[in-house]
Parts: sequence; structure tokens; C-alpha cells
Amino acid sequence: MASRSSAAQALSDRSDRFTGLFLVSQSGDDADPCLVDVGLRTGVKVLSTSGSRVIRDIALQNIEKWDTRGSLFTLELKKGGGRAGCSDDLVLTGPPLSVSALLDTVVCCCVQ
Repeated sequence: MASRSSAAQALSDRSDRFTGLFLVSQSGDDADPCLVDVGLRTGVKVLSTSGSRVIRDIALQNIEKWDTRGSLFTLELKKGGGRAGCSDDLVLTGPPLSVSALLDTVVCCCVQ
């Protein structure tokens, strides 16, 4: 029984990292390279390309909707869900396969 709970603990502590993505600015004019970590405990974290700085930190319970259209991935957030005082949606772009894998991971984490 102890091995089951430690296996469940290991899964809940795991996160997946996605590279080759770009964070689209609010105006939609710019896109900055970034890393994205997704996990059950950590939620969705947008990091600098070095991984040393958190740009956005979104708890899973603050995600209201998700959408993909080709190479665009959008998370619609509950008011104030992205960071203190910020209700901006998260828009990322990248290769369609990376966007699809990111969507699959976010959906799996949100429905747990």
C-alpha cells in the first residue's frame, strides 16, 4: 500500500517542460521565446528561456477555458487568475505539435 501512495505522490510532483514556444504580447505584435512547465502541483508556469525567471504563474483552478487554433494556444483565465491584479489571458505560439502536446498536458492536469 505504501508503494501506491508514493507512486501517486511521484506523479503529482511531476511536471512536463515544453520548449520552442513563444509568449505573445498583449498587443499581439511581439512574441518572446519561453519555456512552459505544466504540473498538477505547479500549474502552468511560463519561464524565461534559461528557466531562471518566472514570467507567468497560473494555478490550474484559475484556468477557465483553453483553445488551440493551429500554432496558437490560449488559456482564458478567471479574473485575477494569472497573477495578482492581472486577468490577462495567456497566449502562446509555437510548432503545432508542441502546441497540441501542451494542450493535452494542460487538459489532463485540469481534469485530475
